[in-house]
Amino acid sequence: METPNQSSGRCATRPTSIGTAGRLGSETVADIISECPADIIGIRTPAEDALVSIDGWKAPVAAGSTVAFITIAMSIIAQVAANLAAKGHTPPVFVSPNVVGIPPDQINLVYSDYERLLKR
Repeated sequence: METPNQSSGRCATRPTSIGTAGRLGSETVADIISECPADIIGIRTPAEDALVSIDGWKAPVAAGSTVAFITIAMSIIAQVAANLAAKGHTPPVFVSPNVVGIPPDQINLVYSDYERLLKR
């Protein structure tokens, strides 16, 4: 029986880095979830989690699970956005006002859009 941090067969040999737009090679995040759910839950970081050794320190620092989790979460968001765009949907999204072409009140516009959608 698999434990949460183990995987067997094809899932065990899967690469662990996710590229742009939520893709691992030619696979999407949805492919991974459907075929190897342990790869989403078990993020393959060391049990002690810290990844960077510092000369003269006993314990490593810099949690790898944070990087892995954020990479997975952002990859899922990117894939969902791509799927929505492919179907012609453009939901309101939060974007930094530092992005060129984004109005300074973008966050207020997004909240207004969601408020309007919830009242339907």
